[in-house]
Amino acid sequence: MDTAKTIKEFETFLENNRKELCDASTDASKIPPDDEWLQEDTWDDIYQKGNAAEENMQGTGR
Repeated sequence: MDTAKTIKEFETFLENNRKELCDASTDASKIPPDDEWLQEDTWDDIYQKGNAAEENMQGTGR
């Protein structure tokens, strides 16, 4: 898979590699709730940062 440098290139990358990305992904609903990977606190930080970024973008009219 190629490295993307712009948003448009990233969109093209996703489009061109959809099958490979889907094949490599895991459906989170199929991961047991007691899985160590899901228990890590780092995911809370990631979600909080994502929500803050989304709120910031909404505040700027984007």
